[in-house]
Amino acid sequence: MKKTADAFVLTGSKNQLKILLIKRKNDPYKGSWAFPGGFIEKDERPIDACYRELFEETGLDLTKLQPNPNFAYPLLIRKKKGRDPRGPVITYPYLFWIPKPLEVAGADDAEQASWVAIDQVDELAFDHGAILCEALGLLFPGMHSYQEHFKDVKLPQLMLKNFQAETSAPIIFFGGSFNPWHEGHEKCVELCTKQFPNSSIIIIPDTNPWKEINGTLHRHRCFWSGFHSICKKMKLPNVSIYPGLWGMEEAVHVIDWIDKTNFLNIRLLIGDDVLFDILKWKDSTRLLTILKGLLVVPRIHEFTDLQDISLDILKVNPQLEIEVLPQHEFQDISSTKLRDS
Repeated sequence: MKKTADAFVLTGSKNQLKILLIKRKNDPYKGSWAFPGGFIEKDERPIDACYRELFEETGLDLTKLQPNPNFAYPLLIRKKKGRDPRGPVITYPYLFWIPKPLEVAGADDAEQASWVAIDQVDELAFDHGAILCEALGLLFPGMHSYQEHFKDVKLPQLMLKNFQAETSAPIIFFGGSFNPWHEGHEKCVELCTKQFPNSSIIIIPDTNPWKEINGTLHRHRCFWSGFHSICKKMKLPNVSIYPGLWGMEEAVHVIDWIDKTNFLNIRLLIGDDVLFDILKWKDSTRLLTILKGLLVVPRIHEFTDLQDISLDILKVNPQLEIEVLPQHEFQDISSTKLRDS
């Protein structure tokens, strides 16, 4: 199987955070923006191929920077079937950060090389959008993926709003596939902010672990483009959007990450249909013990039915606060119906 190595090079911080992109000279995705990278040669280490391809396509030689700030953080190896139109390919991506943008120029397979502000990045070739989401998740304080090495690199306000990682105030997680994001999702968040004005809400686009994940998952869809769209639509000051689970090749259950966050007062914002399934989730007993509360958005069930299932859930954690939010005019909207229409 062919192998490639890609370089995800960040520079700056906050709203000046930029990333190095190339415009592809050749097919596939000719004329599209992507990250520098290419095929690994025989007996070549992936990290060496990454440095080589970065230099060949942009002129940027990270190996010669002094002092050496170019710590290479290995991201998840990508190997899902269908991720590359050229056939089966295993990719080794690496994340770098340098303090300021250095001069670059497109060469070799790159028609152009440029530093682009994160909030200006649009569609990306291959599954580079999904890998970018994973990389930015490393910069999100308080989350399971946060890497202390990048503590001086702050995310732009586009995704990280008025938010404190170390706080006893409620942290409300709102997860879902959000494909597409719609008025119903936005109304849920709005109701939540009114009910808990001192809380921080973190929207977590992810992959539903109950749905089959196969080679058709990506369908050449740019996950960054979808994530960026949600960020631009969400204007509320206490609502952040976490990118790190969006476009993963394997499903991640809630308990796999929520137990590793750095928050004390955690609540979940869920639809009433999810309330009926939560006892079936992986390690549901552990999850319900961690949580301080569930905020339930009414959708398809009667209030008395919600009361009944709540009693079963409270048997696991009698201290859990379960609160049903008010009904709203968009509660019948479904992402699945929107996709199928």
